[in-house]
Amino acid sequence: MSAPGDDQQQTQPEPAAAGQPLAAGTPIGEYVVVRLLSTAPDGATYLARRAASGAAGAGQAPAGNLPDVFVHLVAGRTGAHDEVRPIIARDLHHARLLVPRAIVAVGDTDYLVVEACEDETTAGAPGDAMRPLDATAVLSAGVGLADALAYLHRSGAAHLHVMPDAIRRCGERIFLAGVQTAQLVHPADPDAPRFYARDANFLARTLGALTELPGDAASVPDPSAAAVAAIVERGAANEFTTPAEVGAICGAALPQLDLAIPEEQPAAAVKGLSFTVATTMSVGRVRSENQDAAAAVLFEVRDDLHAGAVSSSPAGLFLVADGMGGEARGDLASRIAARVMVTEVTRELLLPVIHTPVRSAQVGTNNAEAVLPNLAVALRQAVLKTNSEVRKLAAVLGKTSGTTLTAIVAVGTRAAFAHVGDSRAYLLRAGKVSQITEDHTLLARLQSIGHPILDDPNIIVPRSFLYRSLGSDDNLDVDAGEFGLEPGDRLLICSDGLWDEVDPALLESALATATTPQQCGEILVQAANEAGGQDNSTVVAIFVGGERTAPATPPADGASKTRPGSASPDSTGGVPA
Repeated sequence: MSAPGDDQQQTQPEPAAAGQPLAAGTPIGEYVVVRLLSTAPDGATYLARRAASGAAGAGQAPAGNLPDVFVHLVAGRTGAHDEVRPIIARDLHHARLLVPRAIVAVGDTDYLVVEACEDETTAGAPGDAMRPLDATAVLSAGVGLADALAYLHRSGAAHLHVMPDAIRRCGERIFLAGVQTAQLVHPADPDAPRFYARDANFLARTLGALTELPGDAASVPDPSAAAVAAIVERGAANEFTTPAEVGAICGAALPQLDLAIPEEQPAAAVKGLSFTVATTMSVGRVRSENQDAAAAVLFEVRDDLHAGAVSSSPAGLFLVADGMGGEARGDLASRIAARVMVTEVTRELLLPVIHTPVRSAQVGTNNAEAVLPNLAVALRQAVLKTNSEVRKLAAVLGKTSGTTLTAIVAVGTRAAFAHVGDSRAYLLRAGKVSQITEDHTLLARLQSIGHPILDDPNIIVPRSFLYRSLGSDDNLDVDAGEFGLEPGDRLLICSDGLWDEVDPALLESALATATTPQQCGEILVQAANEAGGQDNSTVVAIFVGGERTAPATPPADGASKTRPGSASPDSTGGVPA
């Protein structure tokens, strides 16, 4: 594969007479033409294919364990695509962007190679339009597209053509195309904020073209559709300044899980809040290597910034990733997941929130947590970026690779989880242990719907078969939600090698009675090994300390309470959070 931006000069003769379209099966560099897509006075555009392990002739089966790579070949005279070279040189890689990759020179024709997919449809192309998406799918697409634009901006370019005809749908995935016409702009350029705002507001408007929105936001009964309508209205009024703002509102408006978490007590001042954490791991008694990875990052600042009393508002990230043993390099996938998550969450969330109390004091408020971002949205974004890195590993290996990932981020009394796979997170509150994640296994899904196949003695459903994992798909569906924390809470994150071996009653007892997180982890890991140790076992235990400075007072009759993960209005006017 040539370096980004390098011409691939063909030595064979021009594959077709001048002005004649290329036939299916014609080789262009490492690609093979599949069919003609369109013609124009200055050239034609073709769909072409490169097999995963090398070019294949027309009609040949895909090679390797990965699907074929499809591209568009945009034909033009020699030098016609020179203005795209700086974009190609950026070597852009994002799960939601279809970017230019190279220029292939054949005789006096240059072919611009742009990422594509075989079943692509275009939102703005007459006769080839996408069918309308439901509003929830549009919100999900908005999160991904906003992140793609933010990535493009960080890479030194602004799209400037975010319109329906730049949106592509490949199966259930939504992409942003047209990157070859992006304009280079350094983040420090005085025009950069204006360009970024243009991309953000055009994205907001374009989301409305992906679904059917009758009337304005106030007249739409469905909460997700109302959220999309409100976003479109704000985009039409040019209210957004960055794509991140659009993505945050889309993410906040997505329906959250109805978490089985006991409600926290009514808000009261907390003194000396603290997190104590420990990680315990074992390879077990059967496996020869440990494919689990865990992380615990904790920041704590104690000061008297608020209310004249020494207080603490700790912030931390805690996670477990369990590499999939049945796929290639599950150990490496879990390590990548843990390290990328730590990097992304620390840089994008934890470090900024440390500065939040200073900023809130400067603007005259003593409630630092009130100005924090939506933690579930921020954590979900980090998981999606981590998924992209694991997908790159699979591409390098030429085989599928994956891992589970269960993460909790906590900032003071606010917390959120993000989850993919069958590792688990538990919460102990007021003596009751609740599982706050759902196993993404075939067995768990069949059990949840009471499928009759479970009653057939001749059929055994494998317990560990995952239908969702990190690295399985570019368009990953991530469970995420927010919940509150209070002094006395205890959290536990563990791999399936732990919870599958340990009796639930023992797990609850260890979490409730252990005097330290380290003791809790050691009790559980030892129990897993004594039960057979068939798999690696990992525990991250977090104990929340502190005390209330005022007794909890029940809310007045009729006062509203928000369940963890449920929707509530925010300051944007009618957009669920």
